[in-house]
Amino acid sequence: TGAVNYYPKKRIREIVAVTRPFFDSWDEDSYKEYRTLFSIDESKLPSELSYGMRVKLNLLLALSHRAEILILDEPTNGLDPVGIEELRELIRSFPEKGITVILSSHILSEVQQIADHVGIIAGGVLGYENELCTGENLEQLFMDVVKRHHKEV
Repeated sequence: TGAVNYYPKKRIREIVAVTRPFFDSWDEDSYKEYRTLFSIDESKLPSELSYGMRVKLNLLLALSHRAEILILDEPTNGLDPVGIEELRELIRSFPEKGITVILSSHILSEVQQIADHVGIIAGGVLGYENELCTGENLEQLFMDVVKRHHKEV
């Protein structure tokens, strides 16, 4: 989520003003709520933000138009421990708001903390897909799928 390159000489308020009309579902109240939650200063340039704050800016824009599905690739990559926990808590709250999250991560302990359903891909093939059970050893499950894939190749 942190890899989006915004116009480097445009303030966040200008980026939001250009983004807002693209979405009929833009929700100004959600925008204000998440902008406050993420402590986004609209007068800053994206280049003035830390990596973690750029991640939050991306989420702010996605959540402000009431996205029903978020696809997050390694969302906590590059965040400090406080930012990681804040983002995990936020992601865990999305289902009760009607937001589905598809999360890709190599940090299996993180997946275990966030996900209620898991799919494991090995060699580009879905090798496992099921509900994640409490106490299930996701690392062992992952290793079993990868080993089975290597035997088949």
